[in-house]
Amino acid sequence: MAELSSKSFCNVNVTLFEKLGLTGKTFPCPLCRTTLDLRPSRTNGKPYCICNGCGIQIFFRGKQGIGRLRDFVEDQKQFPLSEFNSGSAVDLFTRLVNLREQKKQLTEKQGLIFRDKDLENTILAIDKEIEKLQGFLAEMAGNSTKAGKQ
Repeated sequence: MAELSSKSFCNVNVTLFEKLGLTGKTFPCPLCRTTLDLRPSRTNGKPYCICNGCGIQIFFRGKQGIGRLRDFVEDQKQFPLSEFNSGSAVDLFTRLVNLREQKKQLTEKQGLIFRDKDLENTILAIDKEIEKLQGFLAEMAGNSTKAGKQ
């Protein structure tokens, strides 16, 4: 996909979601660092994402912008996801608040009798991420007992 590098893009209208391999890729929210799923828009297939916690939508436009997004997504593979979720204590706390809200929303969707296994696994994954972030905060605070529970 070297021919689709952001360096060769001019800023024109383009639809490249599938060609760039953005299906199933993620992007960190610039406000709370929540991991957002990239989606194609309905009208023209351009990538966008929504952060329900912050209430923002991000649309990527033009060849240059979409190319930069692709480059970012490719570079993101080289770093563990925690690199995008770590930061200041306030960033971590905000991330915790958002994860708890997402967990609450998903738990409300889960049926009592007929359980969705994928939804259940997602909730468990959120729990693990919450524990991990709590460990990061405990380390930052110098609380070794809490950090040791990771």
